[in-house]
Amino acid sequence: MVSIYANVDKDNAGTVQAKTHAQRTADHNQHGIQDLRSQQVAQQRRQDIVNNSKRVTQLRQVHPQTSAGVALAPVGAAATFDDQSPTTLNHYTIALAPSANRNAAVQNIQTEYRAFGTSLGNGADSFISRGTLNAWRGASAAQGNLIYQQLTGAGVPIPAPAVASDQNRSMAVHTYSPNGENAGIAWRTPAMMDHLRNWAALPLVDPVKISVTSPIAGGGNVATDIEFTEAHRGYVTHVNALGSNAPMARVAKYGDGTGGTRDGTSDVAPLDQYSMTHHSDSSTTVDEQMNAAEAGDSTLAEKEEGVDAITKVIAEGGRFNCVAALGANLTNESKFYTTDPDDHDRLIYMDFRTLWVQWTSLFHKRYGINNDTVREEIRQLWLSEGQGRVDSMSEDAAGANDYDLRV
Repeated sequence: MVSIYANVDKDNAGTVQAKTHAQRTADHNQHGIQDLRSQQVAQQRRQDIVNNSKRVTQLRQVHPQTSAGVALAPVGAAATFDDQSPTTLNHYTIALAPSANRNAAVQNIQTEYRAFGTSLGNGADSFISRGTLNAWRGASAAQGNLIYQQLTGAGVPIPAPAVASDQNRSMAVHTYSPNGENAGIAWRTPAMMDHLRNWAALPLVDPVKISVTSPIAGGGNVATDIEFTEAHRGYVTHVNALGSNAPMARVAKYGDGTGGTRDGTSDVAPLDQYSMTHHSDSSTTVDEQMNAAEAGDSTLAEKEEGVDAITKVIAEGGRFNCVAALGANLTNESKFYTTDPDDHDRLIYMDFRTLWVQWTSLFHKRYGINNDTVREEIRQLWLSEGQGRVDSMSEDAAGANDYDLRV
């Protein structure tokens, strides 16, 4: 065993001294690197604060923009069907230039729909809702305290905690239960969330309703209401066209297992309602469905299917460029296809009724999704899953109601 106090012999002295100097240099460099990293971390934190501040400001300035890049100005507030959002939404209106015919009027609304969705975050931002508010409050005590201040400032009688602190005020918000009910929910009811709209400190997007009227040259128009909320991402919630004034119902009016049928008869009140769930059992084109709905002898079920066809053209066409390209030739069975990567003599495809339900999971609630993106998702699904959401067919099986994603 060698004592650490032993004398260093003359032959090794230079080596030890050299190592010691090298180590000191390395230590100095390491400290310099650490200092630099600390400075970089601190700088990044400062930048994050600045970015977050800018983001809050930008979100408060978010208004839906038209395809011409013009931001709409709110005209007031409007009710919503979304019970997870504030009672009222910021309301915008726009009248488009006259179109030559009904189909062109619908497609003009589709163009604006795409622009609205893109300008309101294009799927990346969160709207004020029960879930997003709870997540924001729970992320930090300071944020919970901000909600406490905002709600009590609006006259909500949330009991003040015995000890005033961010944490205690945040918990006072969360446990607020008037009449001993709804603890954890009471501060997030639709009426309560109304107090949190148009609030500059909240980095969530205010949900909106946009009323769009698209006139038809020679008379008539297509009028729609479109909601952008956390649950209703671009839902066409009202259509006045085809002789039908149809507010969106939360459940299908026909074929919903409660006595309704698709043949135009029903044992419930004959209201012009359509479902937020698209019709998926018809093989006719959206043009044919709208024509049938306009016929003088059309049944209520045909009107409902025609209105649903309008929502498909506007919303799904606004989300997927390939759907927009098919226009009036779109059917539930339309196939969006590309070359089979394993067999270049065959095609792989996803049909329309499958495509529209993938919008959230595969396409992240975006708008104006290009053909390359859809084609790549189809290829990846085929390679990972095989037959299922994606199927295959021969090259000559594609028809006029299908769409080639390779163009």
